[in-house]
Amino acid sequence: MDGFMGNIAVAIIFALFGVFCCPLISVILGGVELATFKTPDGKRNSTIVLVAGLAGIVLNVVLFATVALDNVIKQRQNP
Repeated sequence: MDGFMGNIAVAIIFALFGVFCCPLISVILGGVELATFKTPDGKRNSTIVLVAGLAGIVLNVVLFATVALDNVIKQRQNP
């Protein structure tokens, strides 16, 4: 499994996938990889994927809260 994330290109693809598409899968995959990998490159790349997934989750929460707050403000202005 170390060879899977040993390549930086694969890590970047999974990081982008984690930010823009499905951050939960990226967090799970990054956490499992971080716990099981033995090589420094694999651990570094899995950390990149994990952080990107967490950033995607935070971005989704912020965007959801912003849209929800905007809708509440619009409803209060137009009773």
